[in-house]
Amino acid sequence: MTPHKAVVVSGCSSHYFHYLQDLLLSFFACGAAQHYDFAVLDGGLEADQLEWLRRAGVRSVIQPEWPISGLEGQPEWYKVCLGRPFFPQFFTDWEVIVYLDADTWLQTREALDAAVEGAWQDGFAACPMTDRCLWPLTVQTNVVFSMQWHRNCLEQYYGPDIAQQFQLHPILSGSLFAGRRDAPHWAVWQQRLIQGLQRKVHYDLDQASMTLAIHQSQLPTHFLSLQHHWIGHLGQIGLDTRTGTYVEPYLPHRPISSISLAAHAKSEPVIVRTTDGRRLSRLLRYQQQESRFSLNVTLAGVQQSVDGVASARFRQTLREAIHSDILLLDTLADIAQHAPKCVQVDILQRAPDETALMISQLRNAEYACYAMDDGSALLGIRQDFGRNHFHIL
Repeated sequence: MTPHKAVVVSGCSSHYFHYLQDLLLSFFACGAAQHYDFAVLDGGLEADQLEWLRRAGVRSVIQPEWPISGLEGQPEWYKVCLGRPFFPQFFTDWEVIVYLDADTWLQTREALDAAVEGAWQDGFAACPMTDRCLWPLTVQTNVVFSMQWHRNCLEQYYGPDIAQQFQLHPILSGSLFAGRRDAPHWAVWQQRLIQGLQRKVHYDLDQASMTLAIHQSQLPTHFLSLQHHWIGHLGQIGLDTRTGTYVEPYLPHRPISSISLAAHAKSEPVIVRTTDGRRLSRLLRYQQQESRFSLNVTLAGVQQSVDGVASARFRQTLREAIHSDILLLDTLADIAQHAPKCVQVDILQRAPDETALMISQLRNAEYACYAMDDGSALLGIRQDFGRNHFHIL
């Protein structure tokens, strides 16, 4: 654990306060409050929300001013974005300042520890939005889109020459970073932010200006991994079904420390890859991960709604769990009467409406219904058995 005096900062408007509450609750739950202070940038919070923060033990609430004149008509929450390069002026009582977006939550304290120690060593710590976990190619399209979006941002704020020069440099996430209060990075970032504001006012300038400041200046920066800070919409996060912990989707399945609910991950379920070989649909929001959602899959050219997708590896795990072969059925007429732990129904030769009927029959009989990933069969797992044996069904 780093001994340096550090503060974790977040901020939002009244409309995002429920996310900030989740972040603070997770901050306490993972034990971070025993090591770090917490401060908030007020982007238009209500009086009762400020009182909630006070009672929660927030050390400091700052109402930032506009960094340049002419922005008075912009919404108050934009001050939270534009105020980030000026943290050393706001938070003078701490040696290291860590920022987390309000729609981020902490599963462990590791991201904070790494960010603080990295910033202490190199002046600044940031998380590039690139990683081995963003494959396969179907996921990588999100990254390509983000790179195109980033190039457009650079061109709007700094012109085509800068955009051409830095378009392939990794985007540095604006939702987690840390800086030593006396580091030179802050002043360079302030210059790039103000430079960009003179060309265009837009909500993502803080991230674009930070990315450019670090890459262009080549100031030493400690880079964190997606294990420290998972960007919710970019790839399929892993889930350890034995512990209920979010992990990297590939071996060795290291636990994810912080999760950013970027883009649609705020309110929509995302695809989760379990360590036992399944794909599920779940909300990533703090304290709502147990909510189950159906997953739409294509079977015989027609979309069907199932509880998840299973691999051959998971089917073998099922066999080992019941100490026998999975019962193969041609019809589900008597399934409720006999209630086997697991059943398999081959569907390759069945019409789509017959497959849909079987999915409905399995669910009505209190079975979780999985489609095999090759589209050949349905797996039915009795709910009580599945929850007891797999923890997460």
